[in-house]
Amino acid sequence: GSLPPPHAGTAERRAIAAAAHAFFDLTRLTDAEAARAIDGLRLHVLVNLVGHTAGARHALTHYRPAPVQASYYGYAGTTALPHMHYALLDAAAAPPPLAAAEITERMAYFPFSHFVAAHARRYAHAPHASRLAHPWPAGEWPAGEEERATWSPALRRVDSSDGGPPLRREDLRLGLSPRRLRGVALCNFNQLYKLDPDSFGAWANALRRLPEASLWLSRVSVRRGWAEHAEQSLRAQAAAHGVTGRLGFVPKLPEADFIPARSLADLMVDNRWYNAHTTGADSLWAGVPAV
Repeated sequence: GSLPPPHAGTAERRAIAAAAHAFFDLTRLTDAEAARAIDGLRLHVLVNLVGHTAGARHALTHYRPAPVQASYYGYAGTTALPHMHYALLDAAAAPPPLAAAEITERMAYFPFSHFVAAHARRYAHAPHASRLAHPWPAGEWPAGEEERATWSPALRRVDSSDGGPPLRREDLRLGLSPRRLRGVALCNFNQLYKLDPDSFGAWANALRRLPEASLWLSRVSVRRGWAEHAEQSLRAQAAAHGVTGRLGFVPKLPEADFIPARSLADLMVDNRWYNAHTTGADSLWAGVPAV
């Protein structure tokens, strides 16, 4: 049978569809129907760009609609799927000794980085918008000792995309006290399901050693209604670690403000077991170092 036409989607989706030799939308087909449709195209290689993330359709690979099946980009780790033949990564994301022990697919290494980011195009305004967000922004830090003595964290800000007042920490509605808003801000904007007890315990230990510091997490979740439950659970865990009132949850922001607002934090702390991917690139583009 004929494949359904692609829906309109976003401007980027339409651009991809227009640039492709052929573009088919399989979202309305069952896994078996989609596998048959792919098999009918007689592809040599089928690349899975999703991995174990939202919208994954791993059952497709079970039908083996292509002779070679590979995982790339959206999930920088092993899928552990029996019919996924290759993982397309780089030596930084998957060091050969680790890959040999942990990744079930055969490795196909990119020479430099497997990760492609469009930040320079989509968020070209971010470095300028966030130029006054850091304690010592390049080219803006006062040269004189007297001027530096008058600088305070309250002056940190990012330019708003709509031409309105600049965004400051208090505008992010983090739920933190003024004292915490003035302190060092650790951040982790991964989906909350990536967090693990070991990493959270290490961050809590850092907060105990830094009495003025706070930890910013994301309030946005791919699972409807799940973020509220996770937030309650994490606040309870924070209390158990002796750092009550030290967590701030960043709400969803307009896309143009999404990256610049991150620059109001000081240091990104990554998860130990399920590391940042795009969120790591977001923080680095915002000028926030990561550990």
